Amino acid sequence: MATNFTNSSSKSNYVAIQPIQGVILGIISTPGIVGNAFAIVATVKLLKVQRLAPNIFIIGLAFCDLIGLLTICIPTWICYAFGGWQGGQHLCSFQGFATLLFSMGSGLVATMMSVDRLLSIKAPFFHRAHVNVNTAKKLLVAIMIFSASFAVMPVLGFGSFVRNLTGTYCTINWFARSYSDMAFSYLYATIGILMVLVVVLSNAMVIVMLIKKRKLRRELSSKNKSANDKLQQQFSRMMMVISLLFLFCWTPFMVSQLLFFPL
Repeated sequence: MATNFTNSSSKSNYVAIQPIQGVILGIISTPGIVGNAFAIVATVKLLKVQRLAPNIFIIGLAFCDLIGLLTICIPTWICYAFGGWQGGQHLCSFQGFATLLFSMGSGLVATMMSVDRLLSIKAPFFHRAHVNVNTAKKLLVAIMIFSASFAVMPVLGFGSFVRNLTGTYCTINWFARSYSDMAFSYLYATIGILMVLVVVLSNAMVIVMLIKKRKLRRELSSKNKSANDKLQQQFSRMMMVISLLFLFCWTPFMVSQLLFFPL
């Protein structure tokens, strides 16, 4: 079977569970849960007056992060509450699947948001004609279908899910020795690095174009700023914040996996 419940080391080699770690996990995850729930409520209200593609991406990202936090953390909270893993291999596979599904989905939505901002500034007429609320919804559905297809691979035999050193959390086997496990881990890390590169390049180009646009406005002595320009800058600033958080979370993890993955 492709998914292993005991990892490459024996069950006795798991580090002893510390209840305080469960408390820390709850403290860390609570702001994310509350923040994403607030973002969903606020964006739903905003969509009533601004039916724009970026708002659809925002609510999609917030839903992905909120559901991901809950489905990923609950099995680990149960483990801390009972002093050991309670769900067997089935719950381990579920947690591993949820981790891949929502981490990949969240990353792809953030990447799509960066590309959307770039298109809206570099090719505004094309963006206005082809990117709307319905397009954004279809892209979100496509992202989740792709993420689910990718996440189910270890369940089907390409890659595997194992528990971490404390035995409280299941994820893909980064310390695998089989070729299929190593290939899957490399594939996941490579996709993550590509997403990071797209986010960095897209936002760098957005910054450059916004600076050029501001200089041009000054040269023309134009003091009037259209509502569309203000909205573009608002979305761009928000995208910068999301991108920084995205890079902060993904880059160290993915680079470390590519550099130190066992050969």
